Amino acid sequence: MWRAPAAAVPAVGRVTRPVNAGTILRRSYHEDVVYGYRVPKVFEYPDYSPEQLRNRQQQAALVCLVSAYRTTGHRATDLDPLGIQKKQAIPELDPARYGLTDPDQMFDID
Repeated sequence: MWRAPAAAVPAVGRVTRPVNAGTILRRSYHEDVVYGYRVPKVFEYPDYSPEQLRNRQQQAALVCLVSAYRTTGHRATDLDPLGIQKKQAIPELDPARYGLTDPDQMFDID
């Protein structure tokens, strides 16, 4: 343990008692929590209205297709301008896989 000299006052931290010969000093950031530790944020599910939930249920296939494009859409890019390599078909990005076969179907995405 470190003991402060009679006339010394530390630059960092606070004094818990008056500074006298033999007084033990503590740093203030160790009193309540561990230094550098952050309390994690509490995750809360979004609060959807009944209309929004019904809309998501009706358009679950569209949501799945959008999710597939987000995760595997990079594989569908055309990076070969000369066309030397054969382009492989990506079944995850086929709308028929999700039951989206009508090209005239309208979706309410609000």
